[in-house]
Formats: sequence, structure tokens, C-alpha cells
Amino acid sequence: TTEVRRALWLAAGLRWQERQARRESGMKQIAARGVGAADSAKRQAEWSAREAAKSTIGARRFDERMIGDRWNPVQFAPSIQASTAATPVARIVTMPSGEHQAEGVATGFLIGHGLLMTNFHVFQVRSDAMGYGANFFYVKDEQGIRLGKYFELDPGRFFVSDESLDFAIVAVSSKSTEGEPLSGLGSVRLIDATGKILTGLPVNIVEHPLGGPREFAISDNKLVDILDTGFLHYEGDTERGSSGSPLFNGDWELVGLHHSAVPEVRDGRIVNIDGNIWNESHEPESRIHWVANEGARVSFIVERLRAMSLSGREGATLATLLNSTQDTFTQPAASTEARTLTGGSSMGTSVINISGSATIHQYFHATSREG
Repeated sequence: TTEVRRALWLAAGLRWQERQARRESGMKQIAARGVGAADSAKRQAEWSAREAAKSTIGARRFDERMIGDRWNPVQFAPSIQASTAATPVARIVTMPSGEHQAEGVATGFLIGHGLLMTNFHVFQVRSDAMGYGANFFYVKDEQGIRLGKYFELDPGRFFVSDESLDFAIVAVSSKSTEGEPLSGLGSVRLIDATGKILTGLPVNIVEHPLGGPREFAISDNKLVDILDTGFLHYEGDTERGSSGSPLFNGDWELVGLHHSAVPEVRDGRIVNIDGNIWNESHEPESRIHWVANEGARVSFIVERLRAMSLSGREGATLATLLNSTQDTFTQPAASTEARTLTGGSSMGTSVINISGSATIHQYFHATSREG
């Protein structure tokens, strides 16, 4: 509903406002010292260990970004790896019938085991998902818009949602309306580990903005803040309908779930593009001064799922899903240790020991727990 969406905007704007001093300081550190300078020693160590593990096992690495002064979404996958990551991404629609065409309302993506993830504000309760479907391969190519394949959602088989991190997971029918198997679409894997991305690095977004064909936002989407409350803040443009889009790092690993644009907030109220308080009764949303985007961190989502208690078939499905979230690159050979050396000051210097080849920036300060 409109009220729910506006509450999301305000909450995201307040989080952005509260972090302003820290975020600006972090961006200055990144400009002076490079990517990761604003992150804690623990996160830098985790990221470096994962990068070293990837190199050790010969993981494929890609550098496929468009460079530009502003966000320019593209409708064609920039690589085979990007195409593979995008295949499980769907336009969430009202199911078409003989009398009604499908109407796109959001984005979602398969996470394995016949389950699709989107936002809580899209589907708050089980009944909200009734009559909706996942429309895969709704893309635009040289021949025009391809309608793709439709799979009806099956919330009776599985449904969970969480308001605080704004996620919902719902089962999908095993076959499309034309009989194709869902299993052939692959999935985006949830990874429970932290350290998959650093501030200053770009994020890749696969989305269905305005309910339209799939697009790739792959430029000018720099990650600017990692919140220990479970959120990410990043640059780039999104539209209504992008809610529920997956956020990927440069290796197309899932790092977050997009859920809201971030407006400028002053004195607890949303600001418009003229610098005045936005009048929601008389001004359209296009008059809001948007400053960033916000998504929920996948590691926090997995943690929240682990805390859920489900019984019967849904409990077994959740357990199977959680068993698949272990990080492929978490190996004993890539273990990390961070120790704080204190000496009369509450701010110490962190010493990072990492086995395996890695590059360490040695200007970090000890901070609190990094999620």
C-alpha cells in the first residue's frame, strides 16, 4: 500500500541521515586510500580471505562494467555469467487469463528449492501472494518484447516474511502454465558469509523497473555504506517495480535484496527537490529528492531465517534451504584472525593474519562487530 511504501521511504531516509557523518568520512578515506578503507578490519579480512580462496580454486573472474557519468540500464546481459545470474530473476505479476493481461508489480528471484524471494511490502502475508505469478524471460531483444514464461506462486506450500528486513519468500509452482519445469531456470544462492563486498565497490542490479522488461544496472552503482543493522546503501537509479531485485557483487554473488529508494529527510520529514518539505497530498513522488538506494544484507536475511521456527513440510523446506547457504569459499586455509592491540587508548590498531595470497590495507582501526 501507499502508506507502507512511504513508511519504508522514511525509515530508509532516517537511516541514511543518521549515518551521514560516518558515511562522508568513509568516502573520504576511500578517495584517499582506496576501496575498503572505510570498512572494519574484520570485514577487510573476510573479503581478502574470500578473494584468496577464489584465486586458489581458480574461480572465474570478470571485469565487465560500463563506465559512465550516470546510470544507464542495459537490457542485454554483459557476459555469460551475468546472463546465468539473471535467468532466475522474474517479474512478479498478476497471473494472466483469457480476459486479463499480466501486470508487473515487483521483481523477485529464485533462491533454490522451488522458492522465490521478494519484499515484505510486496507480500506481507500468505494470502497476499494468491493469484500472482513469476514471469521469467520477460525481456526485450532485437525482435521486440518476449512475453516469457509464467509460473504461478504457491503460498499454500511455503511462505515466510519479515517486516524488519523487508523480505518475503514464497513457493513457486514446479511447472509453468505451458508445462516447462521450474528446475531448468537455476537459482541465486543465498550465502551466509560476510565479507562478500567492500564499500567503494560497485553492485550489479537485475531488475524489472516499472513492471517492464528485465534490465541490468551495471554502472554508477557504488556501495557507499554497510550498516550493522542489516542494510546496504548504494548509488544508482531504480524505479517502482525494482523492489525485490537481487544485488550482486562483481562476481555475481548475491549480497543484498533491494527494497527502497532513500529520500532526503529533515526533521523527520521527506524533502522535495526544491529543498522544502514534500507535501504528499499535493506533490507526486517524482518531486521527492532521492539520494540513494537501500537493500537488506543477505547475511542478515539468512540469520533471520535461522531464527524462524517452522513445522511440518515448511520446516523441512526451510531446513533444506538453510543447509545450502554455507559459503563455498569458507575454508580452513583461508581462515582469518583479527586482534586488537590496546595501549592506554580505546582505539587500537588491528593486526590481520591471513593464510593464502591476499592484499591487505594496513590502515584500519578496530571497530565493533561487523555483520
